[in-house]
This record gives sequence, structure tokens and C-alpha cells, in this order.
Amino acid sequence: MPYWVSAYFAAYLTFCLWANFDGIRNNTNPLWFEITDAISSVCLFVAALSYWHPFQFPPLIFLGLFLVGVLIFVWHAVVTCRKHIADAELSFQGRLFVGISGSILGLTMSAPLLYWGFNVTVLASYADT
Repeated sequence: MPYWVSAYFAAYLTFCLWANFDGIRNNTNPLWFEITDAISSVCLFVAALSYWHPFQFPPLIFLGLFLVGVLIFVWHAVVTCRKHIADAELSFQGRLFVGISGSILGLTMSAPLLYWGFNVTVLASYADT
């Protein structure tokens, strides 16, 4: 596995841990929301890691992990975007900016995991092939 991939994985996990602990500490989201976010991150991470380091598990396990991770990821994106768009303190342009920029940031942060996970689970393609 290249060093830049290891650095990405470390940065992603660090960001996820920080975001979850911050959300719990500041009580910005319910505990179940933070737990499902962590589950999604772990599922996407394990599926993406198998792209770089194939594990000796049935491919159906990784497909299940990937699908759970993607479904929770999309659900969280929708819920979070709706929450920020409904903020009465922001103008229409501010709500639009927060919704769009937050969605783009979340997708950008998770795009490599989604790409590598899709390659492994749907295309059965690995980094060494």
C-alpha cells in the first residue's frame, strides 16, 4: 500500500474520531446518530482497505459492509443537510451555501473510500490487479 493511502486512511480516521467526539461532547447530535456515523465510517473503511489489502473473507461480507456504509452515509448526508437548511438564523443564501458546501466536503472526504469500496465489492478489482 502506498504511503499516501496510509496517510489518507490515518487522516480520515482522525477526522471521524474528532467529529464523533466533538458531536458527543457538544451534544449537537443524538448519541444514536454519532454511533451510526461511526458504524458507517468503519464499514466504508474496511471495504476500502480490502481494495489495498485483500482479506480472505467471502466477498459478500465486504459487499454487505459497503452497502451498510453507503446507506448510512447517504442518510446522514440528507439528515444533516436538512438540519442546516432549516436553520432560521441564516439567510436563504447562507442556508444554500451551508447545505451545498457541507455536502461537497462530506463527499470529498469520503470519495476515495467510496471509490475503492465500489471497486472491491462491485467490480471485484483490487489495487494489485
